[in-house]
Amino acid sequence: MDYYLNNISLNTPQQTAYRQIVEYWAIISNAYLEEKRSLSPKDADLVKSIIQYTDPQFMEAGQKSKEQRRKLLDKIFYD
Repeated sequence: MDYYLNNISLNTPQQTAYRQIVEYWAIISNAYLEEKRSLSPKDADLVKSIIQYTDPQFMEAGQKSKEQRRKLLDKIFYD
C-alpha cells in the first residue's frame, strides 16, 4: 500500500496529498468492510468511528445481515 500511495504524483503537492488521502481511505474502508485481517487496529478504529458518526445504523444493519447469512449457511449445510 505504501508503494502505491507514495507513487501518486499530481500537478501540485496539495492535489497529490488529497489524492493520497482519498486512496488511503478507499483502501482501509474496503479492508474493514471485507474484514481483512491485514488491517491495522488503528485503521479499523478510524473506519469504524467514521461509519458510526456518518451512519449509526449501518453497523447494526451489517451485523444483522451477517447473522442472517450465518443462519442461512447453517441451514444449507447442517439441516
